[in-house]
Amino acid sequence: MPAPLSTRTIRAYRRLAKPLAALMKVTRSKAAGPVGPATVARCNAVIAAANAIFSRERDFGRLPSLPAQPLSALDLALVVDELTIAALRFEERYPELDSSAPSSMPR
Repeated sequence: MPAPLSTRTIRAYRRLAKPLAALMKVTRSKAAGPVGPATVARCNAVIAAANAIFSRERDFGRLPSLPAQPLSALDLALVVDELTIAALRFEERYPELDSSAPSSMPR
């Protein structure tokens, strides 16, 4: 059984869950075409936060930052799906995330 999460890690996860939920909403819409640099930068910030939070989980691996080159909406959706899967695995591993406050991640 993994060691309990610190309050700091729980708070960091809560901060990560909100922009991740927003990215999920964007990728679930029927958006098409290229992804702009502001979206890539925001997604990279979410990836960096996720990597910091999930760094204690050896089996999670690290998600690479998105390249500055143009991406499609499908590329973004794939990355957001990877982030979502990692977040859901993290929630399953640490039940205290559910007991400390309601999650913004859809179930």
